[in-house]
Amino acid sequence: MKGQKINIMLVLLGVIIIFLEFNHFMFGGILGWLLTSLGAILIIVGVFYKSNNSIGLLLEMIFGLL
Repeated sequence: MKGQKINIMLVLLGVIIIFLEFNHFMFGGILGWLLTSLGAILIIVGVFYKSNNSIGLLLEMIFGLL
């Protein structure tokens, strides 16, 4: 369960960064690109970090939030 908490935190941090970039800051150029890339990388790392069954973990996180 501890590993799953880390995964959820990484995914949520990535979603928050992307949400803030697109809805609040809207930086142009390289800074906007870097924030968007960082958010996407955090989401990907959150899904695959220490995961034997990454698709199952992703579905479990989604259904756990509902």
